[in-house]
Amino acid sequence: MGKMKAFFDSIDVSTRGKRRKVVLLIIDLLDHIQKAEQMYLDRFPHNLQAGDAYELSEFSIDMVTEAIGSLNDAY
Repeated sequence: MGKMKAFFDSIDVSTRGKRRKVVLLIIDLLDHIQKAEQMYLDRFPHNLQAGDAYELSEFSIDMVTEAIGSLNDAY
């Protein structure tokens, strides 16, 4: 975790334009995560689609979608 913190601390967000670019990068990453989660969800057999794992995956997709929308609204 220390390396990740150092990486994040090294990102220059000193101007609004730089922050906007970083937010766009984060949105792209979240979109990538959302697509991966959707692919995971799509692979569920029909008989397991009423289970907890399926519901949690749906919830994750909804939350990531909401986060993307909020970040788009921010800039």
